[in-house]
Amino acid sequence: MPYNRGMSDFEILLPFGLPPAELARDLLRELSLPGLAGLLSRGTPLPQNELLHDQFTRALPHEAWLAERFGFADKMVISSSPPIASHLMRAQELAPTAGYWLIVQPVHFHIARDHLVLTDARQLTLTEYEAAALFEVARGACAEEGLLLVRGTKTDQHYWFLQADKYSELKTATPDTAVGRNIDIWMPTGDAARSWRKLQNEIQMSWHAHPVNEGRQEQGFPVINSLWLWGGEMHTAEPKDQISTTTFNFSGWYAAFAERAVQHLENVAVGPVLTNVALQKVLLLDNLIQPALEGDWAEWRDALQLMDKNWFAPLAAELKKSPAGKLTVIVSDGTRLQGWTSNSWSRYKLWIKPTLHRLGP
Repeated sequence: MPYNRGMSDFEILLPFGLPPAELARDLLRELSLPGLAGLLSRGTPLPQNELLHDQFTRALPHEAWLAERFGFADKMVISSSPPIASHLMRAQELAPTAGYWLIVQPVHFHIARDHLVLTDARQLTLTEYEAAALFEVARGACAEEGLLLVRGTKTDQHYWFLQADKYSELKTATPDTAVGRNIDIWMPTGDAARSWRKLQNEIQMSWHAHPVNEGRQEQGFPVINSLWLWGGEMHTAEPKDQISTTTFNFSGWYAAFAERAVQHLENVAVGPVLTNVALQKVLLLDNLIQPALEGDWAEWRDALQLMDKNWFAPLAAELKKSPAGKLTVIVSDGTRLQGWTSNSWSRYKLWIKPTLHRLGP
């Protein structure tokens, strides 16, 4: 387990809340975060797991933490992406049949000098019409290989699902792990990897001159020129039991984790979070992921300051009124995960000046 969570009432996960070491001093000097500074500087550090992430891990630290927190893995996931496909299907109002399911995402590979680079899928703005047209091409190619490809039509167009028992041994990586990097080391590995690459290449060639991509190119949008395979999970008739946790703001593929919680609320403000009576709560604040992956540190700074105003300052104020409450803030970057727990007694540590130095290297 990455951390001994104890009896924390409230956990806030802040992916990419840790600035890069080479920019940390300058970025932290520019930030004004009274709420977060108080929680971190006067909180008690949580013990770190001995298992360290490195640049070749196939799931980012916050993704691995979520997989363990919601019972998808017994320890931090490093060998493959979290097994969440069938749970994300249910979150998108699809009913998976028994078998091995994987998430398939239409993506854009950028051509660098001598390799391909995965572009952040958040930039693609895929419409329903485009998704439906490209999906039909991919579905036909999968059917020729005896594989079933499905998609939801009521929710996110960026996630499709493939039933392929023969791919059950593949080791895959989450998309955010590979964003901005040479895709070679992040592609699926295993005995069936060659079979997947063959199918992937067939779909890529069929999409190359597709009217959807011709239209996107004319409008200056990135073309959809490949697929990203990940999140493989064996689905059985016996679903996993729900856990006694309420989740907040778990959108996109993170909804797969929320699907296991007893209650989930999306796009909420601090008020509903504070009035919710659940004993265990997890709030995901993921607005820093995209600017961090893109290296847009001005946007990262602005987003973090808005979070402090809307979330950390109000929660810190409320914590002072709660005699038994605990609040754990967990922050990460591409290789690290750190956390601090605060309670109502933390406010009495007046000798500790609120500071953000704990976010530094």
